[in-house]
Amino acid sequence: MFTSRKPLRLQPQEREALQTVIRSTRSPAGWVRRARVLLLLAEGLSVRRVEAETGMSLRRVVHWKQRFQQEGLDGLLDAARPGRPKNLTTEKEAMILAATQRSPLKPITHWSSRRLARRVGVSHVTVMRVWHKAGLQPHRLKRYMASPDPDFETKAKDIWGLYLNPPEKAVVFCVDEKTAIQALDRTQPALPLRSGQPERHRVEYVRHATVSLLAALEVGSGEVQSFRIAPEQVFGYPDPANVHDLPRDDFPLEIPLEPGLVLSFAAPSGEEIPGTVLALDEARVQVDFNHPLAGHTLQFDVEVIAVHGADA
Repeated sequence: MFTSRKPLRLQPQEREALQTVIRSTRSPAGWVRRARVLLLLAEGLSVRRVEAETGMSLRRVVHWKQRFQQEGLDGLLDAARPGRPKNLTTEKEAMILAATQRSPLKPITHWSSRRLARRVGVSHVTVMRVWHKAGLQPHRLKRYMASPDPDFETKAKDIWGLYLNPPEKAVVFCVDEKTAIQALDRTQPALPLRSGQPERHRVEYVRHATVSLLAALEVGSGEVQSFRIAPEQVFGYPDPANVHDLPRDDFPLEIPLEPGLVLSFAAPSGEEIPGTVLALDEARVQVDFNHPLAGHTLQFDVEVIAVHGADA
């Protein structure tokens, strides 16, 4: 009842190909299911037993068995479906790919499917299909580091060891630049987006300016110190080129837009870019991407309340 008198015959290379389809995490679910059906039939199971094992209907089990016997491994593929032919030409697909690898106008940092679709005159679903076919992921970003120091690995292990296994009766402090206001830039241009590889940025940076708050502390006297930082030392002055009109369709419907609203725009690096809504109508939203503190002089009042020893 549960075995077939004539098991499906598979050549060694065919069996290996079917097993590869099942093992692969990239194989479509339909292919995996069909390959499993064929392997079970090759083990001598009846079509009814295969139906019970896989959940595939008896008619479909017989269908894929016959397709394989007639066409071999190509029989696992989906047949051409009836309907309207695709309107996307090779030239239009190449245009989408070329536009994807060019950066959009500032302050937009990367393409969304809807934004690029409006640019090239197709639907956003078409853009997503072309991206998927080419292995492009404009929303992703990777960072990398290449040190010219021949002793870099040894030094890195020493630092990791301090954190993972510090010496007895020792305290490890990480002194970072959290007290500083910095203007940073990358040491090298970003590596462009390509098939199967997101855009990549090097982790090293160049510091154009730093203002340290610790420099103003009167640790000995505890006197309150006030100091002012001019706009050009921190966020600079507002730049009219950073004011842009964006399509209202780019904004979620659940956000009640109004002048003065500050929104956060995500950059590919994961950083957040603030933007202030200046004006809006039914079709466009005017957004100021200058920093909210641009053009303002910053004043800090600093007072040391207490200083304790390490064993306090």
